[in-house]
Amino acid sequence: MPRPRLAFAGVIGALLLALGQSANPPHVAAECTAMDPWPSFRAAAPVARQIVVGEVVEAFATDSTDHATLFRLRVDHVYRGDVANVLDFHDAVRSGAPLTICPADSILRVRVGDVLAFAFDAQLAGYPNPVTAVALVNRGPDEVERFLMPGVKRISLRDVRDLAALPATDSAQPPAAHDAAPFPVVPLIVAVVGAVLVLSRRPIRSSRDIPRR
Repeated sequence: MPRPRLAFAGVIGALLLALGQSANPPHVAAECTAMDPWPSFRAAAPVARQIVVGEVVEAFATDSTDHATLFRLRVDHVYRGDVANVLDFHDAVRSGAPLTICPADSILRVRVGDVLAFAFDAQLAGYPNPVTAVALVNRGPDEVERFLMPGVKRISLRDVRDLAALPATDSAQPPAAHDAAPFPVVPLIVAVVGAVLVLSRRPIRSSRDIPRR
């Protein structure tokens, strides 16, 4: 092949390689073409043992996409369970669901400043073990995160509270102590008194009043 054509082919090949790398997240492009999906937060929250919302305040380790894989979470709201004020994740966070597509890279990746909702230890149909579900509160996932963490979606604080089955306000009225219909005592008394009055006004006939034949 003449040198001009060889050089042209090399340039085209380099451009195609660069375009291919820019189309996929750099850390996982060579390893996985898809990620294992995360369980639905809306499905997990009603049956989770613990539900919290907090902000990522520190990254202990980041990947090549500038997402934190090990991080500190400041817990701002506890909607169910007993949870510490700060949660340190020194191990990669996985959902607990069976990983069949990309086990090594199907982990939680977050950014400092993210507000996250966690539903821990939820037993869902279709999963053999309890799972952890996550949702973003203060923003929606971008294209990279939709690839890295399929199934993780945005949710509002109000929806988290509702899914945790908390009352809307502190002034919620407790349920009535007796839900059964009360026994109709007053109507019964009125009926008995009326019957007595009717009988007392009815004339009593003696044997003298009965005509003899």
